[in-house]
Amino acid sequence: MRRRRQEDPLTEEERQDVKHELLRRKIYHFYEHLSRWAPLLLMLWHWYGVMDYSRHPRPTILDTEDNGSCIIWMYTLCYVYMPFAMIPVSYFFHWCWIFRIPFYYFIGISVIRFGYQHWLITPEQLTMHYILIILTITTYAYGLTSIAIKGKKCCQDAGK
Repeated sequence: MRRRRQEDPLTEEERQDVKHELLRRKIYHFYEHLSRWAPLLLMLWHWYGVMDYSRHPRPTILDTEDNGSCIIWMYTLCYVYMPFAMIPVSYFFHWCWIFRIPFYYFIGISVIRFGYQHWLITPEQLTMHYILIILTITTYAYGLTSIAIKGKKCCQDAGK
């Protein structure tokens, strides 16, 4: 007896649609996680830079006369464009307010830099950076304490 092969219920076009949908979902989830954790990592990296600079003050390595446009470009991408581009994303993914704290931190960095009229960190800016870091840590402590007291998750709407 010859066995009959069962016919595949999906046509080739439907199979391609399923593959595209799976790829779209993977990209969506990758973008969601990257947009949630990248600002936090950039903020922690900046904290490390401030702490390292305060322990070992040194002259600016980059010559702003020769590399000024490059410095402005990097600064604009990291501390201006990213926060303002990611804030709408945070509403799209229904983030809780704790995941929006790095954006306010980056805005604070920009205010400090514009206030001192220098693109790079200088010894005069260290006190303001420490105040901003302490304010950010206090905000995180308040948020985590309120979540612990209320006994519920911060982002119950995430992923819906």
